Amino acid sequence: MGLDMYLFAAPKIEGLELKEICWSNANLTTLKKEKSELYFKIKDYVKHFEEFEFKWESLFTEVIYWRKANHIHHWFVQNVQGGIDDNLALTEVKKVQIVELYQHCHSILKDKSKAINLLPTMYGPFFGSLEYDSIYFDETERTLNTLKEVLEDPFFENNYLLYQSSW
Repeated sequence: MGLDMYLFAAPKIEGLELKEICWSNANLTTLKKEKSELYFKIKDYVKHFEEFEFKWESLFTEVIYWRKANHIHHWFVQNVQGGIDDNLALTEVKKVQIVELYQHCHSILKDKSKAINLLPTMYGPFFGSLEYDSIYFDETERTLNTLKEVLEDPFFENNYLLYQSSW
C-alpha cells in the first residue's frame, strides 16, 4: 500500500495514435487470440517479460519505477496532469517536460536549499516522508540519472513517454 509511480515507454507505431497504442496494450491478449488486423500491426513491438515465474507481454517498457517519491509525483501532478492527481491514469509526458524535471533535479543536487521550491514534497495517503532527507535526495539523483539517459538517447523519436501512479 502506498504511492507507486512509473514512467513507461510506448513505441511509436506508424498509422497508430498514442490512444490506439494504449488501447491495444490493454487488450493485447484478446487481439492476439482473435488474430486481428490490429494485432498484426503491433506484434513486432510486443515485448515478453518474466519476473518471479510470472510471464506477460506488453507494448510498454518500464523506464523507471519510484516508490513513495512524493516530490517527483507532485511535479508530475502539477506539470503533466494539470493539477489533477488521477490515480492509475496513463498520461503522456513530452520531452520539454522531461527536460524541465531534469533541470530541477540538477539544480537541487547542486544546491539542496532549492528543493522546497523546485520539487516540494506532497502529502497523501501513504505517500511517504515529507522530509528533505537522504531518501529525498537519493530519489532526486536516481531520477536525474534516468532522465539523463532518456534525453541522451534518440528516445523520443521512437517512443512516447507515459506517467502512471497508483495509490
